[in-house]
Amino acid sequence: MLGQLSAPVHEKRLKWLYDHVLDRNGIGRARRALMRIQRRAHEEIAEARAQGKRGDDLNRLISEWSSEVQWVEEEWRHLLTQSLVNEARRRVIPVRSWVEDYDYWEQGELYPSLLTYKGIHELKMAIRADRKGEWELRLAFTALVVGALGAATGLVAVVLR
Repeated sequence: MLGQLSAPVHEKRLKWLYDHVLDRNGIGRARRALMRIQRRAHEEIAEARAQGKRGDDLNRLISEWSSEVQWVEEEWRHLLTQSLVNEARRRVIPVRSWVEDYDYWEQGELYPSLLTYKGIHELKMAIRADRKGEWELRLAFTALVVGALGAATGLVAVVLR
């Protein structure tokens, strides 16, 4: 149980989680790992309550799980922030600065600037709109090429008769 782990073991688990899940496997797997940890935390806390643990033991267990979930969530949000900001800059989409808007940025415990959930949503919507514009342009060009190929095929068929 996490409540019985010493601080070095707890730090070792977090290092393993960062090295093997968050760093190597990307945002999607980090989010799934976060959900697994949250589920495990709820199960372990419910089990402790069912066993009749109260007071300091239960509060310590809740505190340890809360801190682990918070760290993993912050790592996930950091990866997502980096990914979205890099994609927005690659597409030349303006990104609000930290000084400009506190609704879109917040300071984390491990990282100086993280997108808030509102900021994540807004940046995703801007990137989707840009992608949609690119696809509409590609579709228009594809329709033009297909039309020209159809006309050329028709002309060749008439000339060869």
